[in-house]
Amino acid sequence: MVKVMIFDDDRTFSVILKKDLEVCGYNVIARFTGVDGVDLIVRNAPDLILINSELPVVSGREIIREIRKLNITTPVVFFSSDGDVNEVVNCFEAGGNDYIRKPVELRELLVRMKNQLPEKKVQSLQVGENEYVQISGVHFDFISNCIYENGRVCQMTKTQASIVKRLLQNKGQIVSFDVILNECLNSNGNNVDAMNSMKVILCKLRKNLEDKGIAGLRIETYRRKGICLYV
Repeated sequence: MVKVMIFDDDRTFSVILKKDLEVCGYNVIARFTGVDGVDLIVRNAPDLILINSELPVVSGREIIREIRKLNITTPVVFFSSDGDVNEVVNCFEAGGNDYIRKPVELRELLVRMKNQLPEKKVQSLQVGENEYVQISGVHFDFISNCIYENGRVCQMTKTQASIVKRLLQNKGQIVSFDVILNECLNSNGNNVDAMNSMKVILCKLRKNLEDKGIAGLRIETYRRKGICLYV
């Protein structure tokens, strides 16, 4: 398993990113300070380091300079809310391999991470990104069957998650009732009992999304046509 170390003093950001990367198959260690950062890197021997250049007390740049002096060649991706060109240059000169500005878009970060890893390490990832989708600030986790938005969580049943995952494949487009019934409810044909069961499942999901304050998506049913998910 690919081991990643995150250094960022924004605890909320770090915890969410740790969860996101674990869903994608990474083994993640998160630290909220740069203190003892060099020792932690030496002891844990990560395959990749994600580090905020602006850590308090001991900056991310200082940590990376020190590990480079120790001939540690672990790939490093800096991130920072500072978009100044000088900051970017300073990070590369400190020994960084890449730089990404906050707020971090997960899909972009995943691509940048893979670009820094050997092919064998990339192939060792146990879970593909198809199990985790992020669109417009809404996070779909099909390992734990949860939807996340701005720190709020909606837990889905296995069947609800299966429906949402299928709808996401054609987001913004109507997916026929027959497709949902056959692929998600294992029902052969558009029969009354199966249709009623699907309606109840979707009704409960919509209510759960509303109760949990997940406002970034909606699921619409179109009579005699099918269902559409909008994000």
